[in-house]
Amino acid sequence: MSDSHFYPRGRELQAGQVAYSRGDTLPHVRTSCAASNDAAVHERYKAILSEVEGLSHQLRVTIEGRTAMEQSLNEELRRATKAISERDETVKQQEVELMHMRGMVEILTSRLEFYEENRRSRNVSRRSRSVSRKSSPALEAATPREDGSPTTARGFLTPRRSSRTKPKRAKVTTPPSLKEKDVMDIVNETVPLSVYNNCASVAQKGLNWVKFMLERCVVIHSSTHKEDDTAKDNVNTALGFLKDLQGYYTSADADHATINSHCAHLSNCLVKLANDAAARREGVDGPSEGISDREQRLRVLVSTLAKERDVLKKQAKLIARENLRLLGQLNEDGVAPSS
Repeated sequence: MSDSHFYPRGRELQAGQVAYSRGDTLPHVRTSCAASNDAAVHERYKAILSEVEGLSHQLRVTIEGRTAMEQSLNEELRRATKAISERDETVKQQEVELMHMRGMVEILTSRLEFYEENRRSRNVSRRSRSVSRKSSPALEAATPREDGSPTTARGFLTPRRSSRTKPKRAKVTTPPSLKEKDVMDIVNETVPLSVYNNCASVAQKGLNWVKFMLERCVVIHSSTHKEDDTAKDNVNTALGFLKDLQGYYTSADADHATINSHCAHLSNCLVKLANDAAARREGVDGPSEGISDREQRLRVLVSTLAKERDVLKKQAKLIARENLRLLGQLNEDGVAPSS
């Protein structure tokens, strides 16, 4: 081949080299290396998206499990609270029954003491009657026998009685001055006094019982409501009236009008205390005291789960923001995310 055959082509190559060096006539063509880099980036983004979706699903499942556990714990806590309230009601009812039984025992004890005192007073009156009969010799001398023989101290001169006929004693009318005077004096002195003492004893026992109940109310109220002064004033007022009534019942010359007035004031104080207690009980939604250890543990567990749920929600928000950022970056790079 000659040089003239290759000369025009050499000129074309030189022109092509000049055009390629300028970069204004040939289009830009992507190489295989750039395409492989785009595929690697796309795969990396797909892996990141799948990982984010897996974490989101796991977080959603965890939150649902925590919510279900919290609901079950709240249900168990409500059941425990209901059981505790029922136990409180049972304890209060048994306590009221116990107080009623104690009051009945006090009443029966007072009645028994009253009957014992009456029996003792009857025995005293009988002994005084027998002593009055034995101490009057005229009464003994005025009792002749059926056959007219005098009565001796030992009965040695008494004739033998027939076994067939039972002797009848003659009715002897003794003067009332010898028979009834001493006895009536003793009865008038002992029986009314004993009856008064027994009535005063019954009243004292009843007042002691009311005082015990009021003091117990003071102790319970001071331990549960430390800032309520109105109920304390009512209880102290009732205790003052009760102390005055106890003083009146110990004296025999007490004024009945004053006693009735103090009883009315005491009953008004007790009614006011009962109304205040009922109002406080209606204002309370549930039992605030006497919570068992199990219920306390459940409350702590529920609060802990609530804190963990808040932390998981924050993590879910962060993951969602990261997911949105990655999606925006993919859109900017022109890579369509796989559905």
